[in-house]
Amino acid sequence: MVDKLDTEIARYLIDNSKLSIRDLAKLCNVSPGTIRNHLQKMETNKQIIAYTTRLQGKRLGLEEAILGLDIMPEHYTKTLEELRKLTFIKSLFSTSGDHSAIAIVISKLYGKSLNECIAEIEATEGVRNVYPSIVNSTLK
Repeated sequence: MVDKLDTEIARYLIDNSKLSIRDLAKLCNVSPGTIRNHLQKMETNKQIIAYTTRLQGKRLGLEEAILGLDIMPEHYTKTLEELRKLTFIKSLFSTSGDHSAIAIVISKLYGKSLNECIAEIEATEGVRNVYPSIVNSTLK
C-alpha cells in the first residue's frame, strides 16, 4: 500500500536521485530510519526500480534514441525478456497505444553504433518493426 510519505519520497527522488537518506529525512520531516524503512519497502515492492543518471548523450559523444517497438502478440513476453538482456537498452517499457513497447537506447557506450543496435533489436524474434526517434537534446 502506498502512503503519503511514499509519494513524497518518490517526488523528491524523481527531482534528484542523488539525495541522501539524511537529506530526504529533512525534506520529509521524519527520521532517517523512517526513510530507510520506506525506501527498503519501496524497493522490495518494485515501486523503486533503480536510481539513475540522466545524460546529455550528444555532449558525451553518445547516440540516444527512443524506439517504438511493434511486437507480435504471440511472442510478446518472450521478446521482452530477450530485449531486456541487451545492454545498450537502458529502459524498456511495456505500453499500449501506437507501440506495444518503448525502448530507450544509448549507443556507443558498448562499442556499437545506433544502426547496429537497431539492427540487433530488429533481428530479435517477435519484433515486427522498430520506429526510431533520435534524441537531439534532453530538455527536462
